[in-house]
Amino acid sequence: TYARLAVASDCIRAGAHFIATNRDPGYPTERGLRPGAGSVIAAIEVACGVRPLVIGKPEPLLLEEAARAAGADSASGAVVVGDGLLTDIAAARAVGARSVLLLTGVSSRGDAEALPPELRPTAVAADAVELGQVLRGLGGGRGQARRWGGAAAHSSDAPPGSARGHGAAQPHERESTSGP
Repeated sequence: TYARLAVASDCIRAGAHFIATNRDPGYPTERGLRPGAGSVIAAIEVACGVRPLVIGKPEPLLLEEAARAAGADSASGAVVVGDGLLTDIAAARAVGARSVLLLTGVSSRGDAEALPPELRPTAVAADAVELGQVLRGLGGGRGQARRWGGAAAHSSDAPPGSARGHGAAQPHERESTSGP
């Protein structure tokens, strides 16, 4: 409510820490996209003139801490799965991890294709079945992953009955020369 925005702004101006979980501009619901935390954060930021410390995606802190908790030196060996290009996929890029865009309503395949190649996810999966296929392809090192490259493959690019014939994910090899 307006009153809560006003109280938050007053408290921050008076010295309270402004910590945000994420800057997601929206989130999907059964009624379509609704304003996300980023929308509220933007209102408070403009009202009080203070930038928050963002501890969630797309900032790297959350993924770095998760990697440490899992016993890894960094998150660069991880595969981040998410439905938002501006949050999940950007967070993966921030820590040098591979990423899979899951098409659940926030970002579309077209959104990913419209990005410059260096900002695209490693792979795109339409659903949980395709996600499993992509993760197997990215994790095991068995076989050669298909490059997602400049344009996504379309169902007409694959033989009938193949996974790609269903609009499946198009993984590509990591472009980094460091690490597996």
